[in-house]
Amino acid sequence: MRNWLQAPLSYVIRYFFPGVIAFFYFYLLRPEDAKTAWENFGHWGVLLLCALLGTLIHLVYRSTIYNQIILCLQDTLRNSSDNYRTYFRKMFSNEYRLGTKEGQFLYHQVKMECIGGYSEEMQVAASGIHLLYVSGIMSFFMIFIHWWAEGGLDINQVWFLLTFLLLFGSGILSDRYYETVELGFIKRVHPNKLISVAESLLNKKSIDQQSESMPTDSTNDKTVDTT
Repeated sequence: MRNWLQAPLSYVIRYFFPGVIAFFYFYLLRPEDAKTAWENFGHWGVLLLCALLGTLIHLVYRSTIYNQIILCLQDTLRNSSDNYRTYFRKMFSNEYRLGTKEGQFLYHQVKMECIGGYSEEMQVAASGIHLLYVSGIMSFFMIFIHWWAEGGLDINQVWFLLTFLLLFGSGILSDRYYETVELGFIKRVHPNKLISVAESLLNKKSIDQQSESMPTDSTNDKTVDTT
């Protein structure tokens, strides 16, 4: 029963809740218009609208803001520590990052072939992180939307700014921990296996030349606590 609920919950968090947050922000900006929309569309109509809007928001956010900006920001904030992208970058001559086609294929294939796929708990946790990001980003845009709608600055924009800092900052910290857990799983995979997966996927001859010089991480035998 638990597994049956967690998979749908992950999709609900990613694709439905952003629409709910957007409708809530719309209510804060235009309460009368939001009430009118609720009355005109009805409960089920508003829920369907939230689902459609939430799906659109998540797809745009994931393909543009997250893959192109947030991942680069996470890599920059790492400094001396690694996530799975910087770890792959050090292993191979080419850069592999989730935002690129090769890096995305390599990352997901390693998880499927070497780690056993995604656990339900990690899917829900990842969805929660994306919701923090999306909610924070929408709060940031609400600052300018409110300024355009009202024609000036007021206390509401301060609250939207604080909300953005709180939610987006929480997303950054949560994502950092999540990627550390993922890196722990990847480090438990023997480097030769990673090379084999990368070679079969990407057909990079230069990977073979690095197999002898690549160090084996001492954390391979450690158990990663995901609780």
